[in-house]
Amino acid sequence: MTRHSSLGLLVGGRLSLLLLLASACGPDTPGNEAKCSENNGGCGDPAFFSCTDNTGAAPTCADVDECASNNGGCGTFASCTNNAGAAPTCADIDECATNNGGCGAFASCTNNASAAPTCADIDECATDNGGCGSFSSCTDNVGAAPTCADIDECATDNGGCGSF
Repeated sequence: MTRHSSLGLLVGGRLSLLLLLASACGPDTPGNEAKCSENNGGCGDPAFFSCTDNTGAAPTCADVDECASNNGGCGTFASCTNNAGAAPTCADIDECATNNGGCGAFASCTNNASAAPTCADIDECATDNGGCGSFSSCTDNVGAAPTCADIDECATDNGGCGSF
C-alpha cells in the first residue's frame, strides 16, 4: 500500500493540492513491505521454512535444517535426517556396529534403541575350555582373556598311573 502525503499551497490566490509520494525508503512503500511478517511470506510453516524479505522482490524461502540444532531433538544415540518442509527423521544408531560399541574384545554388545549399548562379559571358558586345552583348567576373567592353568594329573589318584 502506497502512502500519499498531501500539502496545500496557496498559489495566486487559489489553493492547490500537491500529492507527494512518501520516500522510497519508507517501510510501507511498494516493493519494500515486510512480506515475511504475514503468513511467513507464503513460505510455509515457520517451524520448517525461514523467510527473508528482499527489497523490491519476492521474499526468499529456505528450508530450516532442524538437525543443525540439538540433533533435531533426536537424542544422543540417534541420527537425524533433515526433511525439506517437514520434521526430521530420527533413526537409531547401532553403536555395536563400530568398535563393538566400546565393549571391548572380551564382551558382547547389545544395541538398545535410542540408548547406550549393553555390554556383557563373554565366558570364554564355556566354549572349548577357553582354548586352554584338555590338560588345563580355564578361569574366566571379566572383560579379559581367560587364564589357563596346567592340571597336575598326578595329584589325583597318581594321575591314573597306579601304585608302581
